[in-house]
Amino acid sequence: MADAAESSSVELPGPGEGAPVIAAGVVQFAIPKIEPDEWIGVDFDGTLVLYVDGMYPEIGAPILIMVERVRAWLAAGVQVRIFTARCSWLPGATKAMTRKRQDDAYAQKETIREWTIAHLGQPLAVTCEKDYKCRMIWDDRAVQMVPNTGVPLAEAIAATVGDSLRAPV
Repeated sequence: MADAAESSSVELPGPGEGAPVIAAGVVQFAIPKIEPDEWIGVDFDGTLVLYVDGMYPEIGAPILIMVERVRAWLAAGVQVRIFTARCSWLPGATKAMTRKRQDDAYAQKETIREWTIAHLGQPLAVTCEKDYKCRMIWDDRAVQMVPNTGVPLAEAIAATVGDSLRAPV
């Protein structure tokens, strides 16, 4: 691959390259190499803040390692958006239900935006939709797939590695 300075197309880190590195007591995070118009979606509940079923609409405590990771990305100029179901509503529901949920979604969006200012130092876009500029999503509920196969990555790794992960008997 050409040097990133010579090319407008750069690669994302490979497996294991996104893990934090601890050097001299300071955690350093790999910075994803993405195009300036691309973005990373970071889920809110369970990824950026602690979440326990039933606590909605309350917001849990920040998950500090993830907050620091996002701050590192932002400092490096990576576009980050909060990717959350909190700002979604239910099309197809009754008009009254849809209007109430829509009002709640707008209120949640503003609350999360204020949270990003307080904890990340700047307002971030808040969305529940991805587009073709979304390069990756960090989410506690997602299952990573091997592209174009229908196979979860964890299953592919387990099939590849097989018995080598088992302790000797």
